[in-house]
Amino acid sequence: MTTPTSPDPRPPLDRQLHVSKLRVMSSTGSTVSVDYETLVGNQPETNKNRIGIWQGESLPAGTPPVASVGVKLDAPADSEALSDLTIAAEPYVLGYSLDAGFTAICATAGLAANGASVPGQSVHLDINPGSLGPSSLVVRYRVPTGYPSAYFKNWVGLFEGGGINPFSPIFQVLASVKIDDNASSGAVAINHELRRRAAYSLVYFMGEPRFTAASVLTFQTKG
Repeated sequence: MTTPTSPDPRPPLDRQLHVSKLRVMSSTGSTVSVDYETLVGNQPETNKNRIGIWQGESLPAGTPPVASVGVKLDAPADSEALSDLTIAAEPYVLGYSLDAGFTAICATAGLAANGASVPGQSVHLDINPGSLGPSSLVVRYRVPTGYPSAYFKNWVGLFEGGGINPFSPIFQVLASVKIDDNASSGAVAINHELRRRAAYSLVYFMGEPRFTAASVLTFQTKG
């Protein structure tokens, strides 16, 4: 991890976090219906997003799902269903992947042994309190349990401005840092000059391509 410069006591004035989400809406012995929500700008069908299901309470790293379905629309938020399943009286976890190979699982949802929906996990970003300086900040992150973020070359990018589209190359990365640990949470430092009274965005990417953007944290520096 890169060592940040000495922090300046200027906390962010504002923070707004946008994350990808997955929810189980209904389940039978053969079908599971879900609602998904990804970042604005994502094109799920074009980018070959998929939803998979695994037995167990957390993602089994490197194990393919027992069943999956490709997202059929280019809307960043909609509904989808996995059908022709054989659901046993065991817990399951569903994952939304921003790619076809399940290397970019940005959100999960659970299914209890009794068929009840269980809240899942999303990719979260935050700024470590007191770390925001004139030329550095420490970013805390959290990914779904069982997801190997370093193995799949996850990274965090810093962009200028709020309301950016992280999927578009029009928005240039000011600075970036790779995730170097497969733990489900951690922190990384980004060194870059930060202007006063300016808006910036931090984006968590779940792979090298820009279409793996999973969450965006927009913040504003004080004067």
